[in-house]
Amino acid sequence: MKKSIFGILFLMFHLFGEDTIFHKIVSSFINSDARNIEYTLLTGGLSDAKLYYFSYNNKEYVIRIFSKNESKKNIEKQAQIAITAGKIGVGPRVYYLDPDLNGMIMQFIRGGVCSLNDFDKLDSIQNLSSLLKTLHSSKKAFPIAFCPFKRFKQSLVIGKINSTKYPPRWEEVCSYMTKIEEIQKHFPVNLTPTHLDLNVLNILQDDQKFSLVDWENGGMADPYLDLAIVPIFLNFSNEQKEIFLCNYFGREPTEYEKDRLSIFSPVRLFLIGCNYLIGNQDDFDYELTFDYFLFSHSTNSLEYDCRQIGFVMVQKGLEILDSNEFKTAYNHFIDKYCF
Repeated sequence: MKKSIFGILFLMFHLFGEDTIFHKIVSSFINSDARNIEYTLLTGGLSDAKLYYFSYNNKEYVIRIFSKNESKKNIEKQAQIAITAGKIGVGPRVYYLDPDLNGMIMQFIRGGVCSLNDFDKLDSIQNLSSLLKTLHSSKKAFPIAFCPFKRFKQSLVIGKINSTKYPPRWEEVCSYMTKIEEIQKHFPVNLTPTHLDLNVLNILQDDQKFSLVDWENGGMADPYLDLAIVPIFLNFSNEQKEIFLCNYFGREPTEYEKDRLSIFSPVRLFLIGCNYLIGNQDDFDYELTFDYFLFSHSTNSLEYDCRQIGFVMVQKGLEILDSNEFKTAYNHFIDKYCF
C-alpha cells in the first residue's frame, strides 16, 4: 500500500510539479490567480533549466524554471548576473525573481535565438562585438566567475574516480592547460563582467539587437576568454574575425592582443571536453566533426551524446594547438614578452 501511494505521489510530482511552480510564480508576479494562463515550452540549449513562454495583458514573457540539480548558491549567482545584465542592456530584462528561487520571469525576445548565418552580415558582427564591449566595460557589480582552469582540474578528479578513458594526446591537453594558466597568472588583466558560454543558442536577436542569456558560467573574469571563443563557436572566417576584433577594440588589435586571444582559444574547448568525457569507456571512433556539431547544435538537431561532443571539443582544441597561430603566440609569451 505504501509503495502504491509513493508511486502515485512520484508520478503526480513529475506530471504537475513544474505546472504548480509555474502558476505559483506567475500568480505572485501578476498578483492574481494564474491558473487560467496558458504557457508553451521553449526548446534550445543544453541547460537543465526549463523555459516557458506566456502572455498576460498583451505583454509577452519568458519564465525560467531553475534546475532542481542546481544549488541555491549557484541559482542566486545566475539570477544576480541576469538581473544586472538586463539593467545594462546586454540581456533580457528580469521582471520578477521568485523568493524561493524556483524561477524568474524575464522579457521575451521575439526574434529568438541566432543562427550561424546571421553573422554573414557585417552589421551583425559589429553589433555583437559592441554588445560584448558594453558588457566588458560595465562597472556594475558581478560575482566572481568560477575559474576555468580550476573547473578543468576538478573535472579531472571526477574523471579519475569514474575511470574515464580519454582520447589520444590527453597528457598534452593537460600540460597546455597548465601552461596557459601560468601565462594568465604572469600576464594578468583587469577582470570584467563576462559571459563565458558564447554560442548561438545563448545569443538572442530582435531586429539586429542582441541579448545574451544563460549566465551559469558568467561573472568577473578575463574578457579575453569571451573574445577568444566567439570566432570559434560562431564559425567566423578570418575576415569576420578581423571585423569582430577591430570593432571591439576600435582599432586594429596589437600583436600582444592577438597573441593573448590565440593562447586562450583552446581553453573553453578543453574544459567542455573534459566535463563531457567523464565516465567515457569508448574507443573514440566517432564520425562527428566540429563543423557538423556547430550546424546541428545551432539548429537544435544534435543527436550525439555528451561523450561524443566531448571528443569533438578536444579534437578542435588540439587542432588549435597544432596551428602556427597558436605556436607563434605561445613562443611570443615564452620569449618575446619575458615570461
